[in-house]
Amino acid sequence: IPLKDEVDIYWVLKKLRKERKEIFVPFMEDLSFKMVKYQLPLQKKRFSILEPINKQKTLSKVDLAIVPIVGMDKDFRRIGFGKGMYDRFFDNLS
Repeated sequence: IPLKDEVDIYWVLKKLRKERKEIFVPFMEDLSFKMVKYQLPLQKKRFSILEPINKQKTLSKVDLAIVPIVGMDKDFRRIGFGKGMYDRFFDNLS
């Protein structure tokens, strides 16, 4: 779910919902996050991040990930906001 200064991907979310695709989004937990099913309504949480209400649906497979970046280095590695949350999350996927 994009922050106000990130690319607006709500049109993608709407299209995928119409196609009845399962969409999961980050749900903040301390210095990391888990993935929860995208559903409305969204509520504003820490750092003004919009999140669905936590429903504990388990994510077992990732077909596509849309990850925000600030930029990339000369080796095309993602540069984010510096907390490493996405890196830790993807490292823990089997």
